This record gives sequence, structure tokens and C-alpha cells, in this order.
Amino acid sequence: MKQVLKATIVAAIVAVASTSACAGKIARDAIFPIPKQAGISRGFAMFVDDINARFDGEFESNWRGGPEVMPPFGQAGAVGGRAMDIIFTGPSYDAGQVATSTTMNPSEQTYAEIRETKYCERMTELHAEKDVFFPGEVRATDLAFHIPRHAPFSSIAGLEGKRMRGAADWASQFKGVVFQALSPGVYRAGFRPLLYKEAWNGLPEDRKNRIIADVRDDLSPRIGETWATDVDEGVQKVMDAGLEVMELFAEGQKTLRTRALGVDCH
Repeated sequence: MKQVLKATIVAAIVAVASTSACAGKIARDAIFPIPKQAGISRGFAMFVDDINARFDGEFESNWRGGPEVMPPFGQAGAVGGRAMDIIFTGPSYDAGQVATSTTMNPSEQTYAEIRETKYCERMTELHAEKDVFFPGEVRATDLAFHIPRHAPFSSIAGLEGKRMRGAADWASQFKGVVFQALSPGVYRAGFRPLLYKEAWNGLPEDRKNRIIADVRDDLSPRIGETWATDVDEGVQKVMDAGLEVMELFAEGQKTLRTRALGVDCH
């Protein structure tokens, strides 16, 4: 009888302790594939700050850094293998781990329209196969890239047969060398926060539901709206470096989008 009573008391203590732990603040480490100082990382900073403020005392995301902590193409494997709790990454970085598109999932739909397609639910299923939880996706609306050229050109034909290489923050590198930059327009890109399964399952059910709703219905659209400012600042950096910025005429933008996406954008 004493043994049974003792076992019951121990079980009750464990249960109370577990409940208390779940009710308190739960912290998780996070990394991003781009350095903190890069302008494009501000979306992730906003994600971390907003989640920490919204769930103050309940959940905390500790932003440990970027590629200096872990190589970008190793981050998806790390979150699926317990080495990291949270990553904030693009499809190209986690495509080798999850059976999802290697493209940036371009779409002209609004967040509300995308939600109606059950896109997030399907992505959640695909990531779950690799022990990773997918809370939502932040669309990088209006994100734009420049194509630097040493010799001026006036149409898309000037890109024929040219090799191109991208760089995160290159304006100062080309000062005095490149004299013209082509802005090919904008497209819909996306970044996704991913959590290791056990790091996510350790949260109380109500807290998980509130985080999902916040990411998919509120936070992601608000982050998406900030990209226009990043684009404007990027253009200003190019101009400050002494480059001329030209934009493709409307038809040229459609042609370039068609080539990049592999579908007719006309």
C-alpha cells in the first residue's frame, strides 16, 4: 500500500512539474541564412521581435546569428536533426531536405487567397515527414534585384549570352567599375520559419495554435509590406555608388519574368 501511495505521489509531483514547465516561458534558438547586418534580414528581425513581444512570458526566440553560426545550406538539415530549434530560410536552402519546390513559389494571390487553397496545410504535411514543423511562410512581396553592367545597354537584348552572379550587398563593390544597373522589376518570393518537431511539440497546444494564427494571418502579411522600403533603400545605395539605375519597360519586365519562371507572364 505504501509503495502504491508513494508511486501515486511521485506521479502527481511529476505531472504538476510538467504542467508548470509548459505554462512558463519556453525559449528556442534560431538562425538565419543571411548575416544580421544585411538589409534583407530585417524581415527575420521583425519576425523574432514580434513573436517575442506578442508571446512575452510564454515563448522566446533567441536569434543566434546567421551563416557565421552555421552554413546556409546546412541549416535545413540541422533543424531536422536536432542541431537547431528554429531556422528562417528560403525554399532553395531546404529543398534537399523536404519534397517542396526549389522555386520561390511565385504567386499573385493575396495572403487570404493563399490560405484558402490549403497551401500552408499541405506544406505542413510535407515538412512533417522530415520531423520539421512549418508554421507559415513570409512572402517577400516587391523584393527586387539589380543586374549590374559595365557597358550601358537599353533593352533586354543586352543580356543575351551573359553570365550573371548574385550578391547580397554589392553596390560599393562596383563603384567606379560598373556604371549602369538594370532593375528587372519585382516578383513574389518567400521565406519560411521552420522548427524542429520536438522543439515545437514541447509547446502547449493553445500556445501552438495562437502562434500559427499569428504567423499565417497577421505577422506574415505585415512583414511582406516592408519589402518596398528595402527596395527603395537598395536603389538609393546603387545611386550613391555612382551607378545609373534604369528600369525595363513593361514589356521587357514581362519577358524577363516569363524566362525566369518558365511560364507565360503576358
